Amino acid sequence: MAWWDVPFRMVQTNLREIDVTLDPKQLIDDVKEFGANVVLVNVGGIVAFYPTELRFHHRSDFMESDMIDAVIKEAHSQDVKVVGRFDFSKCHSEVYQEHPDWFWVGVDGSPVTYNGLYHTCVNGGYYREYCLKILEEALSAYPLDGVFFNMFGYQVYDYSGNYHGICQCPNCKDLFREKYGEELPREENWQDPVYQKYIEFKRITVLEVAQAISETIRRTRPETGIMLRTDDSDIIRLEVNRALDRELPEWGYWAGEQAKWSASFGKGRPYCSATVHFIDIPYRFVSESAGCMGLRMAQQLAGGSSLDFYVVGTLTQDDQKDYDIVKSLFKYAEKNQPVYDGLRSVARVALLDSRLTREHYERRKPMRYAHHMRGAYRILVENHVPFDIIADERLKDDDALAMLSRYDAVILANVACLTDRQRQVLDDYVEAGGGLIATYETSLWDDKGNEGNQFRLRCLPAKSLEFKREDMRGAYLWLDEDIPGCEKTKRALIDEAYLFVRYEGEPCLRFDPPQPFGPPEKCYQLPGVGSERPGIIFGRYGQGKVAYFPWKVDRLYYRHSLEECAKLLHFALSKVRRMPPIVSTNAPPQVEMSIGANRAGDLIIHLVNFSGKQDTAYFMPLPIQNIEIEVKAEIAAQQAQLLWANSEMPCERTSQGIKLRVPKVELIEAIRIPGGAASL
Repeated sequence: MAWWDVPFRMVQTNLREIDVTLDPKQLIDDVKEFGANVVLVNVGGIVAFYPTELRFHHRSDFMESDMIDAVIKEAHSQDVKVVGRFDFSKCHSEVYQEHPDWFWVGVDGSPVTYNGLYHTCVNGGYYREYCLKILEEALSAYPLDGVFFNMFGYQVYDYSGNYHGICQCPNCKDLFREKYGEELPREENWQDPVYQKYIEFKRITVLEVAQAISETIRRTRPETGIMLRTDDSDIIRLEVNRALDRELPEWGYWAGEQAKWSASFGKGRPYCSATVHFIDIPYRFVSESAGCMGLRMAQQLAGGSSLDFYVVGTLTQDDQKDYDIVKSLFKYAEKNQPVYDGLRSVARVALLDSRLTREHYERRKPMRYAHHMRGAYRILVENHVPFDIIADERLKDDDALAMLSRYDAVILANVACLTDRQRQVLDDYVEAGGGLIATYETSLWDDKGNEGNQFRLRCLPAKSLEFKREDMRGAYLWLDEDIPGCEKTKRALIDEAYLFVRYEGEPCLRFDPPQPFGPPEKCYQLPGVGSERPGIIFGRYGQGKVAYFPWKVDRLYYRHSLEECAKLLHFALSKVRRMPPIVSTNAPPQVEMSIGANRAGDLIIHLVNFSGKQDTAYFMPLPIQNIEIEVKAEIAAQQAQLLWANSEMPCERTSQGIKLRVPKVELIEAIRIPGGAASL
């Protein structure tokens, strides 16, 4: 097995060029003290941290000796792997002076610069040829255990958030003309079919460069692991961070979402997500709170991710308030490494993440799709439904239907855009007995972002759109059926929009269009003025069941936490899923529960405590006590282990399986049931 096939613990020291004089022993001692067994250090690209012989590879002006050689020798002597960081996104001015054709050209014809550096272009000679020489030199000289590439691909924004538009360099123009017979667009215009070709052009050209890089690495040092977000990667690596100008409140589930997405996209490959130590790029030396870092890493552990901590400079930081919690989680992961070996989710519900919808749907309004996705995500977490994310790229694979078949239900949170292949796989999944929930404009758009009035998923009970009404302020949904948890109310609000659709299926609940809401004397609706339109439509397709919401049930929950929205989506899930849930708990909504199986066949149940997340703040969570978990399966084990508490507890027998009583959950608890996965 390669080193990355076993859960690892990595620290990224994103070195500044002045750090080239660091003490290698001190660096590795610090890494070991964290409990890490992998260190990521800068090697080349913008600055060479070794004595390069290549003319256009800028050596650090502070170099006194071969830092990379010394770091690798010290790391390997202490059984620490070394991953080399390369950044080919920028070069120094002397390179630009001799090869301006290697660089990004703005729409005004000027080169793009930042902090004295020139922005390279993916289609220029530096990315296409010279960076391969750098890799060959570095990998021939140094036994790097892995390589990582920063800011890879088309970077239209700089570190200050300035937008630089579409590169107009001769290489981009010529290559685009060669591939499409069209002139390169000068602006982002989704109504322009040529711009839509440019989106494809970017994807193709990035993959071409990634493939050339991968081939160079495999040829030069084949045992070196590759961290790229492509099918050539050995390790999928993302990053979870904060941005001061990002929409508030902070999306506290982002680390878990990334782990779930990586598990799907990676198709069994290991994954991690760099957990960023600092607040934001302009403030690289001010730490996140301990509560924030702890919550991020707890979610990553529960999601089967290796731990990954990222600082700028060395580990000798001015602000170390997050260090204690990071070290405790690293050392917990180190102690329990065999338990996490091969950990994979065994959830029976999935949430589809549609890159295609995000790409097209949000071009008109930022976060337009994300709010739906995040609302559904929160509803599942807060109702203790273990679930996976399915990256929509997976639906193109030959085994896509087999992959879906393990799920009792799949949720499409306003997945407006689907390719023909994605639609066919989803229809086949339902026809074979799967459950599906779809909301709002799911499948009304094509894969080019064109709106239509026919629902393209055949399995949906909604068949066509009659008209859309977006003035829903004052509209209600009558809860005239028994909805668990809604016994004390007969109404839910709709707001924003409602789709009037032609449907074939069983209507559920009753929609009432906007009613007068002022002044109070006029806040009533005359008898007989209401609507018979449904709030939910249930249907059958083949052997499967489907629920469709013609309104924004998921987005309304994300934005306003309306409990009726959560109850309704959870109610629909109970109606369409193939089998009832295996695991249930009495935990409060602030606790996320996930279930997985490791390589040894143990059942692993994680509980993550979100009680420290409050608005924009992350505090250390309040301990939550006396949590009960019921597993409806024939479990042979008599005892289960509490890994964080380092104790054992009995598996109490019930008529349907076992009951577990967890005395306390602080930040995280993991329950190991030996051999329990075989019963699911």
